[in-house]
Amino acid sequence: MSLLVAKDLEVKFKTNDGLVSAVNKISFSLNQGETLGIVGESGSGKSQTVLALMGLSASNAVISGSVKFDKEELIGMPIAALNKVRGDKISMIFQDPMTSLNPYLTVENQLSETLITHRNCSKAEARRKAIEMLDAVHIPDAKNRIKLYPHEFSGGMRQRVMIAMALMCRPKLLIADEPTTALDVTVQAQILKLLKELQNEFKMATILITHDIGVVAGACDRVMVMYGGSAVESAAVDDLFIYSHHPYTKGLMAATPRVDIPSTRLQAIPGEPPDLSNLPRGCAFAPRCAFTLTTCAMQKPTLKNLDKENTHLVACFYTQQRLETV
Repeated sequence: MSLLVAKDLEVKFKTNDGLVSAVNKISFSLNQGETLGIVGESGSGKSQTVLALMGLSASNAVISGSVKFDKEELIGMPIAALNKVRGDKISMIFQDPMTSLNPYLTVENQLSETLITHRNCSKAEARRKAIEMLDAVHIPDAKNRIKLYPHEFSGGMRQRVMIAMALMCRPKLLIADEPTTALDVTVQAQILKLLKELQNEFKMATILITHDIGVVAGACDRVMVMYGGSAVESAAVDDLFIYSHHPYTKGLMAATPRVDIPSTRLQAIPGEPPDLSNLPRGCAFAPRCAFTLTTCAMQKPTLKNLDKENTHLVACFYTQQRLETV
């Protein structure tokens, strides 16, 4: 049974220039212990999708559709009830650990707050569990370093503190929003390995958001590729890398450096991302696509199954037509 089910999730923002369509009727599900990667370039709607289900969208957001977590509807849930879910059953690791951590509070205070709020722990008990969690995320000398302030940690160690904070209550769902963006390649690999270890230990589901399609290769079970606020391809991770079908997904693949291919000039996707306040009538990727059909400019494609198991979905008229003629 699915832990999280999103159906026709839509996020629009009221602005002086009209409505901006950030997320356009996204549907996906996530099982217990599974990792879903959401991939796409900046402005594709990745972060807004998870912020909406967490109830953290900006005040000018208009949200519709359904997101059920453990059979409870999150969209429209009262703030008091939502606060009992956030940080307890659902936790989130934000992009920049330096701005996400309070520079005026010690790591101990910030980690303990979660347990005191959600578990009614005493300060002594919360401190003990906070030290245990810092040990779990491999921060050396946790007993002494818990007394430090965020600026006294390196970027990689601050990210580990953020992970520890998110896991204090052993959530059922962890959302990691670009958790390795500001880190070098070596530390990035360490953080991704750590997340996988902790996921296996705590048996939690994970949503990993990234603009780097290479990151999801060894970290995710399934991948959803987003463009212009919509899902354009969804598949099991191995299936996506072996049989990617959408021109945008193929463009992301071609733009990713590979160690098994001699160094050559990376292929860039021509053009620019769409204006979300003035999306085209048809396919949002059509102006940048080399395989456009007449239908692409007139009608927006929807996700359709490409296999008998209904596990590989693609929203592309060209791909659907090509496979039908094979």
